[in-house]
Formats: sequence, structure tokens, C-alpha cells
Amino acid sequence: MFLFNRKDQPIFVTTYAEVYILDREFIPISEARKWERGETGMDEIGIIEAPGAPPLQKDIAQLIDRVNSVDHDRVRLTLKPDERLVSHRIVRNFGQEMLMRLKNMFGISTLRGKHKRETKWRKFREERKKNFHIRRFDVDSIGSL
Repeated sequence: MFLFNRKDQPIFVTTYAEVYILDREFIPISEARKWERGETGMDEIGIIEAPGAPPLQKDIAQLIDRVNSVDHDRVRLTLKPDERLVSHRIVRNFGQEMLMRLKNMFGISTLRGKHKRETKWRKFREERKKNFHIRRFDVDSIGSL
């Protein structure tokens, strides 16, 4: 949900769908398990339009065109990554390398790393929640004008 909720864009979601059952198709259990685990790609799943279905309303057709024209790569590339979640390679001299290996042998680095990771993740979540509430307040105040 972090990538869905951007702090600089208001979010409004309304859904509408019409489903027509065309035919039943039975699949093997192994294929069903793949679907259940989410291992199928969008190219393997298809939506077939019924030949006798009524044409879409003008507003719905415009919405479909709008969704299909979203440039997902541009949206992803304009989002600045959070530097706290990036690991950095550290160059060590011989003494530092030996100390690191001793810490790993006794599990000291693992405990400290786990603590730092949890702290950074907690701060990240709190910041995202704060930004979400600020944005939500701004959108509500604009909508009430």
C-alpha cells in the first residue's frame, strides 16, 4: 500500500464492474495452486468480452482509456526512494574485518542489525502514517469548500 498512497496525490477510488459468465473451464490442481499462490502472470489470465454484451457507457469507456494510458514507469521513476532502506557497501581494513568476523561468530552483529532494521522500519511506518493523515486532512478541507 505504500506505493499506492502517494503523499502528493489525492486518492479517490470507486469501482464498477459487469461480469458475464461465458463458459466454464476446468484446470488441473497444479494450475489452481499456481493461481492461489499468485504465480500467474497477467499474460496468462485473459478477459474475454462477450459478443452479445451491451456497449460500455461513455463514462466507463473514458475511465478505461484513462487507466490504460497511465505510464507506470514514469510514476515509479519520479518517486524518490527512501535512503534509510538502502544498504551501503562498507570497505574495511584487516582489523575491522577480523572484528566483524568475531562479532558474526558470536551473533552480536545479527542482534544489532535486527534492532536497527526494526527501528528504521518503525520510523518509516510512522512517517508514512503521518504523511497520510496530513494529506487526508488537506483533501477533506478542500472537498468541504
